[in-house]
Amino acid sequence: MMISSRTSELRSTASSSATTSSAELGQLCTWIFKGHTGFVSSIAYTPDSLCIVSGSKDNTIRIWNAETGRAVGSPILGHNDQVSAVAITPDGAKIVSGSHDYTVRVWDLKTRDLVHTLEALGYVYSLAISFDNNSRQVIHGSTNRTICMWDLDTGHSIAEQVGELGDTTYFAAAWSADAKKIARSTSDDSVIVSDAANGRLIAGPFQLESHCYSIAVPRGGHQIVCGDGDGRIWIQDSQNSRSAIEPFVAHDSLIWSLAVSSDGKRIVTGSGDDTVCIWDATTSQLIAGPFEDHAGEVYCVDYSPNGKSVASGSGDNTIRVWDVEAAIAEFEEANKSSEPDSTVSNERPEKRPVLSWHLTRHVSILAR
Repeated sequence: MMISSRTSELRSTASSSATTSSAELGQLCTWIFKGHTGFVSSIAYTPDSLCIVSGSKDNTIRIWNAETGRAVGSPILGHNDQVSAVAITPDGAKIVSGSHDYTVRVWDLKTRDLVHTLEALGYVYSLAISFDNNSRQVIHGSTNRTICMWDLDTGHSIAEQVGELGDTTYFAAAWSADAKKIARSTSDDSVIVSDAANGRLIAGPFQLESHCYSIAVPRGGHQIVCGDGDGRIWIQDSQNSRSAIEPFVAHDSLIWSLAVSSDGKRIVTGSGDDTVCIWDATTSQLIAGPFEDHAGEVYCVDYSPNGKSVASGSGDNTIRVWDVEAAIAEFEEANKSSEPDSTVSNERPEKRPVLSWHLTRHVSILAR
């Protein structure tokens, strides 16, 4: 059951968390969630867009109501080290969390009860849940060059895939639409695609020039979006093995996390330069931002399933929620009144090697 402001009791935890509202912030940032005592390493919206789940360096998981701005209950405790990744099952019933304590844990979102503890073989850097409600599988990437796969209902291990590329860390992972293939990025600056059933290498390795810390894939689309350590975004088309657009520089520092809107038209990015930006996925043009309100690196972002807001988590221990349409409108208005700057170069960086595969969705990654 998904948490809803109409069906669930919302309990404010004022003693350990606080919220700043849009009335105090202005129109673009609608909420600031404060409560974590360590940097926010991962965030995820529930499928109904009503709540945001966050994981932190403080070893806790928190749930926030994205409409009222209130904390939902008290922090979820159980991990013994940094919570580096969180994800929500497609039915909104469970939270899956990965940690540096070498575990992946499955929680009932409504009751907060621990359902399963899954033993990992290293730091868990990434999580990805298949979209298919029938398969109900989760994979994680970690420091021991292994991708592990579990059944979320039983908690049983389904498979382990040892890296083909030698000693490497898997930073980001994603499922194909049919849950038969897995793509992951590695610490040796490459991306590979393998068969989910037997681990056989299907495509790659695609050699990059820097780490890819986050992979986002529009559901039902034919493109894969990557953010790298040089602050660049790549968008590749899986049907013709070409880049959909030229790779472009989006930030002055590495891209820790990115997410794609449900319709596949927009990309939100969070960076080591402390900013959040929203991009047109077709033209590669900036359409909102940069949002410069965070006082620390932006380690995680997510796009709400209804497309109305984006959320960002930072090294300043806060989560901010941004009104997408208001931000785009303000950006457009500002550009209407601005004269073109002749000193700005429109030059695109050179083309990168192409990754081509059809996947379903991303999970934001913190590799730190």
